[in-house]
Amino acid sequence: AKIFYHKGMMMMKKGAFEDAERLLQRAHEADPENARFALQLGWAIFQRDAVNDPGRMKEARRLLELAVKVDETNPEAHYFIARYWKAAGNVEQAKKHLQEALKLRENYIEVKRELRLMEMRKGEQPVKGKAKGNAKAGAAEESGRWPFGLDKLFKRK
Repeated sequence: AKIFYHKGMMMMKKGAFEDAERLLQRAHEADPENARFALQLGWAIFQRDAVNDPGRMKEARRLLELAVKVDETNPEAHYFIARYWKAAGNVEQAKKHLQEALKLRENYIEVKRELRLMEMRKGEQPVKGKAKGNAKAGAAEESGRWPFGLDKLFKRK
């Protein structure tokens, strides 16, 4: 099981998620109680474009939740399940798991980045396909002018 796991992790690092999934599946079958094996298999399934296939998303969720249930003190498990929930559109569940991961590892950079992005996006309201802060720039574009006087620098033809 450990050999399949290590080979699967090598494939994950290479971005060969199909091969990684196959190897991690064998590791998980050999030791179904190992939370690490379930976590990485779930993550490999998720990385392999599971978002477009409800059956694969369900399997990824089952494995990621199993990993969290078996080892609640693993910050990576909470981060991965949070990424799953974010992709599934459940921001509150994602935020809950991100905060739990941050409690377990204070300097988890990826978790801090995800939380910061969620906070930034929470306050945004799209204005005609543009971010809230670009309303002035959008008005300048609609009037035929470029924002910040750039139309004087670069003449449109």
